[in-house]
Amino acid sequence: MSTGSFNFAELFLLIIFIIAWILSITMLAFNGIISYGITKEHKTFIKQASKVSLRQTEVQSDRLLNIGIPLESNKDE
Repeated sequence: MSTGSFNFAELFLLIIFIIAWILSITMLAFNGIISYGITKEHKTFIKQASKVSLRQTEVQSDRLLNIGIPLESNKDE
């Protein structure tokens, strides 16, 4: 064995190391893409849920006004 050249074991380990490094970078990239997608969907879900909650509150307040029960905001007046 000469010190200036690789033997097969060192070359094999170097190839495995490079493949592992490429896979780790790829997984980190996909993790970022997936996390961004989940965050985007989560924001959309929160917006839709808040709209539904607002509609339910409006319907509930209309029902309370129709049967004559005063709301919290009407007590001050």
